[in-house]
Amino acid sequence: MGLFDTILLDPPITCPNCGRTLELQTKHFEPGMVSYRIGSIITYSPVLSGILTEDLFCHDCYKAERDHRVDVWLVVWHSILVGVERSEQAAEARLASIDRVDLIRWIDEAQRAERTWRSRFRSFYRDVSRWHEHVHHPEPDDEDGDDTERSRRRSMRAFFSLPKEILDTPDPLATILSNHNETSEESDGMF
Repeated sequence: MGLFDTILLDPPITCPNCGRTLELQTKHFEPGMVSYRIGSIITYSPVLSGILTEDLFCHDCYKAERDHRVDVWLVVWHSILVGVERSEQAAEARLASIDRVDLIRWIDEAQRAERTWRSRFRSFYRDVSRWHEHVHHPEPDDEDGDDTERSRRRSMRAFFSLPKEILDTPDPLATILSNHNETSEESDGMF
């Protein structure tokens, strides 16, 4: 059957017969289970610039024995997905209307997405590293040194360790993952 790439659309495409939101998956691009949006650079496409036809499948209409195929046209311009249109004429018009403002907006969105991803990765890596330090390098005895030195060590541990509410859970790593998944889902609407 092979792997599909998914194209995320805003607004989504709906079935003209039943109104169900349809998922747009394609095998036209490199089959790597990649998610694309309008403005995404396509790593592989059979055309550098052009129009590709794709048909969507509506499961509800198929079960009701109605016409269950919906044709769409994917518009690619210099390896950038620039549109998904409901008619070939609209796809041709979209391909002819690409301008610099679109390109600047897509570059800006891609750069914002990259910065957000990098920030989320750093935060996640920092928390996992702190958990690793906590597990593999337990706190030393505070009996060594004077009061000032012990106080400094406690302050440093408090500053550079995970919050107590994470460390006290039965599975701190699962809590870290859960916290970062929640953060990821909240920021997905940003791009």
